[in-house]
Amino acid sequence: MRPARTGWMALMLVSVVAGCGTPGGAPSTPSPSPGIHPAPSPTPSPHVRTRTPQSSATPRRPTPTARVAPTATPSPEAFEPLPLWVAAPLTPNWLIFQPERPGPESFGLEPVFWFTNGVEWEGPFPLPESWKITEADEESVFPLMRRQGEFWMGCLNRKQCLTRLSFDAPVPRQPLHAEYQTSALTPVVRLELPAGWSWPAVEIPNPWRGTNPCKGLVYKGECQLRIGISGFPGDPALLVEIWWDADFDPDEPQIPNPEYRLMLLEPDSHRIWTLIQAGMVNYHINYQFSPDGRFLLINRLAAFAGNRDVLIFRWPEGDGVARGSGAARWLQPEGEAPKP
Repeated sequence: MRPARTGWMALMLVSVVAGCGTPGGAPSTPSPSPGIHPAPSPTPSPHVRTRTPQSSATPRRPTPTARVAPTATPSPEAFEPLPLWVAAPLTPNWLIFQPERPGPESFGLEPVFWFTNGVEWEGPFPLPESWKITEADEESVFPLMRRQGEFWMGCLNRKQCLTRLSFDAPVPRQPLHAEYQTSALTPVVRLELPAGWSWPAVEIPNPWRGTNPCKGLVYKGECQLRIGISGFPGDPALLVEIWWDADFDPDEPQIPNPEYRLMLLEPDSHRIWTLIQAGMVNYHINYQFSPDGRFLLINRLAAFAGNRDVLIFRWPEGDGVARGSGAARWLQPEGEAPKP
């Protein structure tokens, strides 16, 4: 795999009007505007689904109280309430969340992190500023939930368990993933899926409608579409990431800015809509399903501005349930076998 709300309705209106923005006043960006896009344009094509935000979701800003295990060392730094807006609990899933530094002149993340399920907050705990939360590995930082007796602990890695968590760990599901490459001039891409998926094949409308997205650039060969498909057996939707690419001529002066889109596809109804749209030169995006497969976490970094977003959607419905400024990663329950 390659390569965040006062009221939920108000947040969605701001997202639609402003195109893209991060809580805390991050500036909007020109089109294409990355952001939460659970609803398409007012005049969608036959393949686009129009969604209505759920009025029952009431987002609120958490005001966490630091709670740490007796053996943990809390951060001595004063800390304001976390800028993560949540419209629904994420339990039994837990996140490790590293907030962004406040202020328009400060780039990067705070050297502290929290454990949270969207309602409860455990921390803050100190963390080296150089650690990249979205590039965690088993040797240094691999966030996980570990059973100790009858409780589950929130752990920074396999050797540092810092606080006790409420609720049992989620029962994990294992997502499937497949990758494809084809011509960027194909209006509709038909892909054969490997064994284990709920559909033998899917059709994906080309977001560039068969035009050449590489037009005006000097490249070799053919302008290509690269496509990644992820999902769970039995779910009615698939997650599709798609972007264009080419073998650019290094001797020619040009600044290619391939577009990236992360979309939800309902194969049975032939409906598709965009969650994230961004230029790959300006943004870095990665995603991760929650261990139980009920939520989709997206980390987005505006490379030039240094802004970081956390976006969480309900899966497979595609409704936005949380967003904030910072970076996050799901805690994986240790010793629990993933279920399909």
